[in-house]
Amino acid sequence: MTAKLEVTIKTERAEVLFQEEFWVEATLTNKDADPIEVYGRAQASPFRYQLFRPGETEFAYQISHKAYRAFKAGDDQLQTPKATPEELAPGESRALREDLSRWSTELIEPGPYRIRAVYEYQQDSIPSVLADFEIIIPQPTAIASQFCGMNRVFGAVLAHGETDGTTSLMQQETYSRAPDNGSFSRRFDKLPHRVDHVALALNTSYFDEGRWFAWIQDGDIAAAAGFGTSLSGKVAPAALNMGDPQLASRGFQFPDGSAIFFILDATGSSFLQVTVEDGKMHQISRPNPWKTHPSHISFAHSETDAGSEMLVAYCEPTAGSNAISFASFSPHSAQPTTAPIEVHATPNPVVAFTLTPLVNSAPPQLHWLRGPADEGLMTYQRSTLDAAHPRNEDFFFFAPTEPVDIWTLSPTTGNFLPVLILSDDTIFWLDAAAEQSVWTSLTKATSASALRLLTDTKGVHWVQWYHPLAGLLHAALPIMG
Repeated sequence: MTAKLEVTIKTERAEVLFQEEFWVEATLTNKDADPIEVYGRAQASPFRYQLFRPGETEFAYQISHKAYRAFKAGDDQLQTPKATPEELAPGESRALREDLSRWSTELIEPGPYRIRAVYEYQQDSIPSVLADFEIIIPQPTAIASQFCGMNRVFGAVLAHGETDGTTSLMQQETYSRAPDNGSFSRRFDKLPHRVDHVALALNTSYFDEGRWFAWIQDGDIAAAAGFGTSLSGKVAPAALNMGDPQLASRGFQFPDGSAIFFILDATGSSFLQVTVEDGKMHQISRPNPWKTHPSHISFAHSETDAGSEMLVAYCEPTAGSNAISFASFSPHSAQPTTAPIEVHATPNPVVAFTLTPLVNSAPPQLHWLRGPADEGLMTYQRSTLDAAHPRNEDFFFFAPTEPVDIWTLSPTTGNFLPVLILSDDTIFWLDAAAEQSVWTSLTKATSASALRLLTDTKGVHWVQWYHPLAGLLHAALPIMG
């Protein structure tokens, strides 16, 4: 006679975002009059989770710890380690809470589902009643993503606009070489504000105690740090007292637990550094090194013999020209920036612009694109921002024949200089350093936005974009730098 075991399941959220953590609780209850031996508490998850699409009797996905371990080991016959069984007394229940995104071996498509937990007892499979939930596509109002070379992790923060006008803030951190192999954690659920600007901090040295991110809500700056599945730090929002504040997407954090972020107003007349330290937020108003609002701006951290130094590079439009300049300042004092140094001036438009974010002994490098000039030629310029001897390297290639919606670069240090564009609903790329640079199609990306190029320490270049019907997607360029 089969023992009387009952399996139930409940989802923590009726709706989860695509690529978000998905927490469920499966409960096993002894309905028999006698004790029953079940899985031990030290044992890996014994449940299989089956996801069904509406109206279908065959499951679309099956998730289990055992299958995940087999997938990682590359051996379908790999068995989950056994643990000593434990008795479940009559009427006693044992609940197991787990994040199914951790065990899933594939991305689960958005849409409505019904889920059940299945427990194997002797020769029987005991299923729970089905529970409804839905995976919905994020509606980002802002995205920031970085590869942190110090920790060798991909990170992202996404502001998701809810249908009721609120905003949920999601954070992702993954050690995998593929950025989409990590799930987003819901750091803040339904903030009563619209969030149009987010930023993510990069480590200036190796430490692993959480990652700070910042956002702007109703003219205030707010910040928090995420570690694992929870928050490791948080500060109260602070008023910025500036019109239409613009938050630079790249911040920096230090081993003492502090972090800094940078803000400009819409006119470029105000330049703020916001420091998060000891549970408080401090603002330093810095004199602008520019005279007119920069069309492009990027920040980098440098560790010098004199200590930490921040560098800001910017493109300043003037009458008939675009001037590329840089200046430096200490992140830990209110001293003004140094006198700006001009790197280059060009009559051609500047379409992409980024700094090597973290440097130690060598000066930072600025990567930027200008053109097209005569005969349709564009110039990829790599500028070494040495205050004593700034240097420029030029690489030439032909502009694409179709209009370009987005240009982007990755501040690489090798001989491979990828340029990425979104044109005609397609992502194209080329190597500006090649003798014969040719635009090559990477993937279709209909209605894509938030195009980024992230380069990891293995030299793999990851293309990231947001697709309105599939969420945040990634693809690797076929060449390593």
